[in-house]
Amino acid sequence: MDRTLERMLQKLSLPIRRQLQAVPASCWEQVQEIRLQQGREPYLVVAGRPMRLGQLLHRPISTEPVQPQQLQESFAALCDYSVHTCLPQLLEGYLTVEGGHRIGIGATAVIQNGRLCSVRQVSSLNLRIAHCIAHPASLSIEPLAEQLFSRGLCSVLVAGEPGSGKTTLLRSLSCWLAGRWKVTIVDERGELYEPNFSAQDGLCCMDFLRGFPKAQGVLQAVRTLSPQVIVCDELGDCEEVQQLLYALNTGVCLLASIHAGSREQLCRRQPFLQLQASGSLDRVLLLRRTGADKPLGFVSYRLLPTSQLFDALGDTDLANRVRLRAAGNVLFLTALAADTAHKHKDYAQLLLSELLARAQIGRASCRERV
Repeated sequence: MDRTLERMLQKLSLPIRRQLQAVPASCWEQVQEIRLQQGREPYLVVAGRPMRLGQLLHRPISTEPVQPQQLQESFAALCDYSVHTCLPQLLEGYLTVEGGHRIGIGATAVIQNGRLCSVRQVSSLNLRIAHCIAHPASLSIEPLAEQLFSRGLCSVLVAGEPGSGKTTLLRSLSCWLAGRWKVTIVDERGELYEPNFSAQDGLCCMDFLRGFPKAQGVLQAVRTLSPQVIVCDELGDCEEVQQLLYALNTGVCLLASIHAGSREQLCRRQPFLQLQASGSLDRVLLLRRTGADKPLGFVSYRLLPTSQLFDALGDTDLANRVRLRAAGNVLFLTALAADTAHKHKDYAQLLLSELLARAQIGRASCRERV
């Protein structure tokens, strides 16, 4: 079990902790969330599905409903017994603890002069467990990272809906980059990086600004740390984007994430439109939520007009043969990697099938518009 997860669990009330101790250390790698709700037994979220402890362990175990006092004790301990210090984060709806684990709070709002100023009477806690893509693994970060940065450093935006793995991917890509270039992580909420991970992977070129507001942290990084890459999570308002554009204009590359469940949603987000209009964005990754606790695979492709086939293929004869058989744009597959550990599912085949289906849908919609 990850040490930071173990320390977080130690802060929970003793009756809750005793129930969770029934889960073997090996099973925690599959767990995405721990849900504690007043008057209900604790349950876990695994691969996007709520599970009782007994369901995960495939045997009946004794559980008890979470009591209000247990929630209050756990909440106070997770705040290190200083709720006032954690208040700015709590007003945003959740608290980030060591290791990037995120604690969602269900509570009663305290309103003064029309503004939210505090919370009280905690009724539920949602402990979202931070994971990094394992190294080595049946699907490591290596193929994706090598494809993204095959021509050197570039700016990458990772888009996806909540729970799609944006933060997990940012953490893993950050560690891969830090072994090759100078990386500064502007980690406003402490979600992206945990110091022990750096030592474990032998990483060296990583600076860490924790707790800085994103806009201020980006300026601080550019002025004092001379990074080649700035990493930050969850682009928000226009001020943050303006500071990122300032950094990009100094020659720094960006790795960041943004909420968007589809390409259409992404194209409506103002931060993305600002970055796109500046011409500073080189790659966009749109993550699809699979319900699994790790990526099952990725596919990288481009739609090429036939006039660009020679440049892409580097072979005149092959380009001519493809041109003769092509009508319109050519779907050019540049990378494919998939989890090979599953004995009964060919994820590479599933990825290719979905890609071809999407290409056919796109082609049909183009015909309809014409």
